[in-house]
Amino acid sequence: MERDIFQTDITPEEFDTIEESHTFSRSYNKRKEAELIRFKKEAHSKSRMRLAGICTAAAALIFAVPIGVNAATDGELFRRLWGTSGKPKVESHEYTWNDEKGEHTVVLPEQEYEDMAPEKAESLIGENLSTEPISAVMGGDTTIEILSAVRDDRCAVVEYTLSKEGGVDCLVYSQINNELKGASISEDISFSYRFAEGGGKIFVDLEKSTADKLYCYDYITLHDGFRQNSETVAEKIASNSSVDKPDKLTLVIDEYIGNRSEFINKDIAYEDLLKNSRSIDIPLKEKAGSVFFTDSKNTGAIVSPISMDFDSILACEEALEMKDLRDFYESDPDEFLRYLNGDTMVYTWLVKISFKDGSEYIVRDNTSPSKSHIAEPEKNNTQYICNNTMIFNRLVDVDNIESITINNHVLTRKE
Repeated sequence: MERDIFQTDITPEEFDTIEESHTFSRSYNKRKEAELIRFKKEAHSKSRMRLAGICTAAAALIFAVPIGVNAATDGELFRRLWGTSGKPKVESHEYTWNDEKGEHTVVLPEQEYEDMAPEKAESLIGENLSTEPISAVMGGDTTIEILSAVRDDRCAVVEYTLSKEGGVDCLVYSQINNELKGASISEDISFSYRFAEGGGKIFVDLEKSTADKLYCYDYITLHDGFRQNSETVAEKIASNSSVDKPDKLTLVIDEYIGNRSEFINKDIAYEDLLKNSRSIDIPLKEKAGSVFFTDSKNTGAIVSPISMDFDSILACEEALEMKDLRDFYESDPDEFLRYLNGDTMVYTWLVKISFKDGSEYIVRDNTSPSKSHIAEPEKNNTQYICNNTMIFNRLVDVDNIESITINNHVLTRKE
């Protein structure tokens, strides 16, 4: 039976059961290793040519900051995290899977990525990106290496690799996982890893990865970025101004007394399963700045180059057409908005960013008249969504934004 992904009888947890693994052939692995060696040589060659004639002190300064790293790879650093590198366009298509409840079919939305000129990308986010490599061994044979990280008030983006001789087996990943909720930690290992400050979606770069080394991009919504109950974006901005954000993320590695599969769905206290737990600090640079866009009622959205958060009330017209919800709202607006926060995207059928040069970024679109607005979008150009926070799948030039459209509301920059 054909069903939309946001129908109430399909829960997000059902997608966590997808176990479609990705297997690389031996010839593929050899070819990819050769391509990676070639890429490193080309990047190094370009770097040497660009730095020719520059004094030693200046050259050292260039390689000490993210702008130099990105330029040395001809923009490859930012294309991996927010562009088309390893992220081919995905056309809308059906996906079918089976579980104990039977067969399910959903229509997955179109996803399209877009590169930004390296110089512009560097000016937007270069000073905020930490590129200090940090590595650790997990489970005795798997190495995680953090390559870069950045955050704003709401989210963080982390680039890292996972390496293991004989094949990385700590993640369940595939193209479908990338389109849905991302890769998940395998149940057939005796350890796990996470970032203590939040959670999100792990995207595995299938183009660049080999069996022995995975390139992963983690798009994380942060606990300290969530608005509480009916707190508006404007109120959150005010509260953020008096709170210092941490200058680090925390990588937590937990090792267990056995494989995780042995304890799934069993009533065992978590602390009784742990053999060892380690925390490793991932230093961050200054967080990326955000800008407030609003309407005449001071309802609005806050936007940075990497994410956006908006007030639930902007998307609730569809909900208020339902009598029970309208009565709920009229009797207790604050409680209604708290209730709605978790389901805002169900009622959000259009999110569009219009730029001053006439171009547009369709973040989310379900405006086809042949479909109900309350459904999975036909286009979903985000990397991850949690509550009202949307992590973009491309960099956004905030200063070039003319307006933001959320359903029928048009927001402009608050000066």
